[in-house]
Amino acid sequence: MIRRVKKILFICATLLSIYILVNNKIDPNTQYSILLVNNISIEDGNNFINNEYLNLETIKESKNDSIFALIKIDVNKKSIFKNLMIKDGYPFFVFQNNHLIYNNKENTYYKGSEKINKEYYYSNSELWKSQVLHQIPLHSEDPLYILIQKNKNKGVSDFISSPNIIKKTIDNLILTKIPVIKINTHNNSLDTSTYTFTSTKIITKKNDQLILSKMKIRGNTSLSFPKKQFNIIFDEKNKLNDLVLKKNVLISSYSDKSLLRNKIAIDLFSSFRNKNIASQYVHLIINNLYEGVYLITEHPEQQFRKQITDTISSDFLIQIDRGPFDGYLLNNKNGYKIEFINDSILNNKHDKIYNFEQYILNHLFEDNQRNISTKYKINIDSFIDYIILNELSKNIDAYRLSTYLSFINNKVSMDIIWDFDLSFGLANYNGGFNYEGFIIESEIKGYIPEFWHTLWNSKIIQEKLSERYQELRKNILSNKSINNYIENLYKEIKVSAVKNFEKWEILGQDIWPNKYNFKSYKEEVNYLQDWIIKRLNYLDSKWN
Repeated sequence: MIRRVKKILFICATLLSIYILVNNKIDPNTQYSILLVNNISIEDGNNFINNEYLNLETIKESKNDSIFALIKIDVNKKSIFKNLMIKDGYPFFVFQNNHLIYNNKENTYYKGSEKINKEYYYSNSELWKSQVLHQIPLHSEDPLYILIQKNKNKGVSDFISSPNIIKKTIDNLILTKIPVIKINTHNNSLDTSTYTFTSTKIITKKNDQLILSKMKIRGNTSLSFPKKQFNIIFDEKNKLNDLVLKKNVLISSYSDKSLLRNKIAIDLFSSFRNKNIASQYVHLIINNLYEGVYLITEHPEQQFRKQITDTISSDFLIQIDRGPFDGYLLNNKNGYKIEFINDSILNNKHDKIYNFEQYILNHLFEDNQRNISTKYKINIDSFIDYIILNELSKNIDAYRLSTYLSFINNKVSMDIIWDFDLSFGLANYNGGFNYEGFIIESEIKGYIPEFWHTLWNSKIIQEKLSERYQELRKNILSNKSINNYIENLYKEIKVSAVKNFEKWEILGQDIWPNKYNFKSYKEEVNYLQDWIIKRLNYLDSKWN
């Protein structure tokens, strides 16, 4: 009798579970239950969205014109964010405690498609093929209500899920020899306009250090890439090897599949100028998601400030670029723009800055081409080294974009180096892939500020270029030195590169603006190394 009662109770419990599952649309594949509360009318859904307030008491189920589903998701009391996978292209709005806390139109950092990442385990990896990850900041332990446009013929689990994401140990990253930077944004989204305060842990084989920081997404063209670049400002008391952690940039090198071009340019120019422009490869983790291998290096403003000894001086930094900017901005006939990096001191020196800008545009190096003398002192050697590096790398952005002139102690210098993503034979336009020819004489010469042409066309400068190049060719730029340097860089990061390309599966893929797309990381490095040697041989014939 007792066995019969137990059997009946078991059958009833099973039937009840099936009834709940079918009628309430609980997704059995997720970590927590996803419950379809109601189908909402277009009018009610739009009211909740426009008012940014969800009134559960006024909800009436609509079966006729419904395009909205209202979904309830329980949260883990110990969590600070909730992972939601939403079918790509489905608008949705998240409410907690009746208030709108997240919507996919305004929160974009994890809006882009994420690839399956071997640094994590997923409860259902198939979701990543059609859905997009959003990390929802939690304001309390109350459940989330998601208002989402739905297809009447699809079930809830077809367009929303809450996957269980478990991060593997980072020990395997540390074993790759480069540090790990682990960042927590404290539930805040990263954007391009303002800095977000973050906590940062820097992990090396020797120790860990926790640092307060602030961070934002940066870039122009790179904003369109799924692997973002970041500005990050640390407490300046901290250091990462030789890198003083003040205002720095995390360079993604998404289009540069060798991961080496910026590092090579920075190190070469540091050697040319006998300066220490610090840079370091790191693994980057943001909110427990692995972002790949990055190069952290000094922001141009940080490079500039390192050269200033007088805190109340009238020194300033000039940026030639495409804009937009936050400082003084002036247009000119070539279409490029000049910015004077904004500073409280500079606000009172507008006339001086404006006059200097006009002089740069119209008269720099023109006063006396034979002697290359001007009304301002000029560090000619810095201009020579800058030209050699940009022509050696055939940097298609040289002279006209991401170009910085420093004015320190009444002397103009080119001691700041920046942005070599599209250099060393990478670009498929403006002849960037061709190891012959000069960028300053290429099809973009009309967009290069005139003072560069004045400098280039000077016989004195050409003699100095030839003399300096031959000097560098004996040591820093010798074939042996270049080959050894690149081979050592490759050995340093080749294991880390494997992790990067597990995250970003782009080897062999057509990524703008690559001229060639090699199937392996080693092939990318080999092409770069061969191109540089061919380029040096070409320059030997010109600067002999």
